Amino acid sequence: MFNKIILIGRLGQNAEAKTAQNNNEYVTLNVATQESWKNDKGDYETRTEWHRVYAWRNLSKFAKTLQKGQLITLEGALRYRDYQEEVDGLTVQALGHGDPRHQHEAAL
Repeated sequence: MFNKIILIGRLGQNAEAKTAQNNNEYVTLNVATQESWKNDKGDYETRTEWHRVYAWRNLSKFAKTLQKGQLITLEGALRYRDYQEEVDGLTVQALGHGDPRHQHEAAL
């Protein structure tokens, strides 16, 4: 078995540098990929998928220089994660879904 993903897309916003609880620096990237196809009527349709990507360690030093609109290529392993985020006292929990078509988080 093999776990490898390659994404080619554009950044939807500037890279966001953060520090984890263990003081390791990481960068969050929001990457848009797009695919087009011809429908049954012969018209072209387009779908955009958004992917949240995390760059850690040495890669984060380069990744934090990336800016909105840049075309980038990412290569790494796909990982599914559960996480909790607290926003203004409200806790929002995103649970991993068993269907990979509903997951768009890649960790490098």
